[in-house]
Amino acid sequence: MIDSKNIRGLKGNSYFEFQCDNCGKNHKKLVSEIRRWMRRKKSDSITSFCSRKCSVLFAHSKRDIKYVEKVCEGCGKTFQIRDNKRGRVKRFCSRKCADRNRHTEEMREKLSNSAKKPQGIEGIDYEVKISASGRRRIIRLVIKECIVCGGNFRGTRNRKTCSEECYRENLRRIGKERVKAMTSDEFQHLVDRGKHGGYGHRTKAKCGIICRSKIEARILNFLTDLAIKFDYEPDIPETNKVADLLLKVNKKEYYIEIDGLCRGVKNTGFDWGEKLDHYQDLINRSVIDGFLVVTPSDFKKKFQKLLGV
Repeated sequence: MIDSKNIRGLKGNSYFEFQCDNCGKNHKKLVSEIRRWMRRKKSDSITSFCSRKCSVLFAHSKRDIKYVEKVCEGCGKTFQIRDNKRGRVKRFCSRKCADRNRHTEEMREKLSNSAKKPQGIEGIDYEVKISASGRRRIIRLVIKECIVCGGNFRGTRNRKTCSEECYRENLRRIGKERVKAMTSDEFQHLVDRGKHGGYGHRTKAKCGIICRSKIEARILNFLTDLAIKFDYEPDIPETNKVADLLLKVNKKEYYIEIDGLCRGVKNTGFDWGEKLDHYQDLINRSVIDGFLVVTPSDFKKKFQKLLGV
């Protein structure tokens, strides 16, 4: 116990040695800190302790707290807990022991079987994906019906089509339905937005071109670092549509479409599916060498495969 008479006349930056009220050890504390606690408590004397632990033990000693012995359900050791009738009863002596005995043997076997990597193709219920950081992710596969062709396929819950062809056909249907549902003002607004570059944040790429979105700027910067020649927004042959990029690789020209950008075409309201069909028709007639659809997540892999990097 420290009394105000004991520190009377002492400077605030000096230390006062006192005896801990719990363990009895000698300890030092600033006089200014002692006076501040006295003003806060509005008292001329305060209890003093050498540590937080002694403060808690001293407070518990003033209370009527009963402890009872209990046997750990995991390791069998005895440990003490408070005799508290409220809340859940502590079953294990430590967190480590509780984690070790969390699941039963049946539950452990079920979890281990679900985490195994699937073998073969028949009867696959799970797909294991490993991220770049090495973390394993288990994805459940289900049997679904393709919304385009009606065939059954095995895929994730969010997947709707069975193949790339059905995916494009679904895009074509969605585009036509949207155009039919539009009023004349909404359709004209879509065309006007397409003339001015669609939607997105304008960003300047390393080559100096002001792109209409951050995705385009990332792709142009990637091609610039590889020293690949390209044309920005070239005209597509035999139509008034405009492509996103034109790559020139080994004396061949490839038209690039960035999937995920706004599909308001520059001077017309044609949908995305018809644009892909036009590309395929040009390839069949040997008008162009090829085209490639890239997304923000896979453009690096596709470009590296095309360029042979």
